[in-house]
Amino acid sequence: MNKNLSEIRYFLKRLLEEKERPFIIVPHEQPDMDAYASSLALRELLRSLEINAYVYLTKLPPELLSFITHGEFPDLQGDIKQIGQIIRQSLPYNVVLIDFSDIKRILSEELKNIIVNAQKVYVIDHHRGFRPHNLNAALILEYPSTSEIITDMIIEANLAHLFDNTLITNALIAGILYDTNFFYHAIPHTFEAMRILSKKGDYKKVWRILRIPEKSLPEKIARIKGAQRAEIIRIDDIVVLVTEIGSYESSVASALISLGADLTIVVSEKKTYYRVSGRSRLDIDLGEIFSTIARQLGGSGGGHKGAAALIVSTEKISKDKLISILLTSIIEKLKKRT
Repeated sequence: MNKNLSEIRYFLKRLLEEKERPFIIVPHEQPDMDAYASSLALRELLRSLEINAYVYLTKLPPELLSFITHGEFPDLQGDIKQIGQIIRQSLPYNVVLIDFSDIKRILSEELKNIIVNAQKVYVIDHHRGFRPHNLNAALILEYPSTSEIITDMIIEANLAHLFDNTLITNALIAGILYDTNFFYHAIPHTFEAMRILSKKGDYKKVWRILRIPEKSLPEKIARIKGAQRAEIIRIDDIVVLVTEIGSYESSVASALISLGADLTIVVSEKKTYYRVSGRSRLDIDLGEIFSTIARQLGGSGGGHKGAAALIVSTEKISKDKLISILLTSIIEKLKKRT
């Protein structure tokens, strides 16, 4: 714990050395609740340190948009205008990559250029991964969620008053719940962070929004179609479901787990790439599997033990071959487990 806190203090010191330049906070594309919460809270932390900070959040996935709407959280679209002005005026700026570190995961050329043209790049993440060439400092802590890292940063910066803002506190609670799968992947530190946050936040409200979200009609249909199209694969007593869908891959993958599957693979074929979402309740690291395959195929991917995503160009591989490689890798991991 002390080692983590000293790393946080050092990272904060590095950020403060650059306070003259604005910071653009960049979560990964298709951000989830943890990436959103971490970005929002980091923005407020930096602003409290008199550092101009803005979040680059353009495309909101349906699941995140629903959470923002029902929780009355800010969509941060006002920040995009400020970032646009910085870019148009060719002002020097820094970038913080949050909840990821591999810019290969970025498909948007505009966003890639923002990262590459930054004076300095910082990383805050709870995954090990590739580092950008212009990296200045990285804070990588093996917590189940990035929201826990930001919670520690707020405390170490002596900015605990930020927890009085229920939007920040509730967002961080949501980020932790989401990335730990409601504490399934929690460690002792997770509960300590939640103890602090729940004093100021509304845990029950956040739990209800995440556990009983109001689904849009397209998402409902996607979930039903995903179940209808699912292929059942039995590996001894393990049930794996593989399905294809046009959108809402993450939501469909979670829904299939709730139906009783032990592991799910949901593939969506876009114009130029495949996007795969996976969910698992097994004792294997799905994020590691997806990350390895992404490197092999020149794509991007990663995540956690129980949830991961993968993006691969349609020019690199066929859909059937991609699914075959995923299943083969999963079966190999399961064999090693026994």
